[in-house]
Amino acid sequence: MTAMKDPETVLKRARETMKIYRKDGSFLTLTTNADKVSISDSREKYTVELDADDVIDRIQWR
Repeated sequence: MTAMKDPETVLKRARETMKIYRKDGSFLTLTTNADKVSISDSREKYTVELDADDVIDRIQWR
């Protein structure tokens, strides 16, 4: 955020949610809020919260 010209825009963004469905009907729910990403698994009933930068790094390097 320190490299951004206007870091306040991150805080003003609305919360967003996306579901990724598996073949068996279960799903992951990804929710973004500011610079955090929450990942919930419908099969396991758990939620993990990560920094958005960490999620992007994991996606790019896999």
